[in-house]
Amino acid sequence: MTTRSFNCTGNTNVKLNFKHYWEGVEGTRGYIEVSNNGGTSWNIVMTYGSLTRGSLSNPQDTIIDLSTFAANQSDVKIRFRYSDGGFYGKYWYIDDIIIYSNPDVGITSLVSPWYLSCGEQYNSNQNVTVRINNFSNEPVSNIPIVCNISGGITANLSQTYTGTIPPNSFVDFTFSSTVNMSVDACYDFQIYTNLSGDANSTNNLHITSRQQLVQTYPYFQNFNSSTGGFIAGGDPPSGSDTERGRDFIYGILPYLNGPEGQGNS
Repeated sequence: MTTRSFNCTGNTNVKLNFKHYWEGVEGTRGYIEVSNNGGTSWNIVMTYGSLTRGSLSNPQDTIIDLSTFAANQSDVKIRFRYSDGGFYGKYWYIDDIIIYSNPDVGITSLVSPWYLSCGEQYNSNQNVTVRINNFSNEPVSNIPIVCNISGGITANLSQTYTGTIPPNSFVDFTFSSTVNMSVDACYDFQIYTNLSGDANSTNNLHITSRQQLVQTYPYFQNFNSSTGGFIAGGDPPSGSDTERGRDFIYGILPYLNGPEGQGNS
């Protein structure tokens, strides 16, 4: 039984988790194998023999580290191979296969300050709350968080979330220091986790912006450094988890190279 291909580029720690019932019989063998060249060649990472593992009512929960062969590889396959060795074979039940990197955390949302509704304003003692996601299949604790704010102010918030986030879950963390967002300006937020040994750095960073109630005219926004507090698709419900999907992309474009866009848009 062979998986599809996995691109593990950028993942320094790759693990396999599955539940199974292996009925051990003399001469039979079960092999878990890994290929990092699309199946051209295979490496054995686990062998099962005459010792029974688990049962139908209580399957064994197994974790195997595949990093030696799979880390940073672009074409990884995993297979479960059974051989009866010419004897009277039994069976191998396998279920709930998970392939993951661990630890793997990142920021997915700026929960507070949220986008303003009509007539609302940010204040001089504004809390900053971020959503920390644990994308891995194991609990993660003591996660360093950094939030750099530019535009209306220049501020750097750096703190460690000392709690534990369960697998495939999230927490909302509020920095102990507040920020002054009372000035009529756009505030750009660059928020990221800085966990040592993070197996996937591509999802660590979240970039977004907030615009204070506009009271100074003319108003101008060139999108050269951020989204400028603009929202795509309407104003999501306050505190919802839809912000990530509603943020739009800004950056270098080949179509606006003159003074209109400065190459950014």
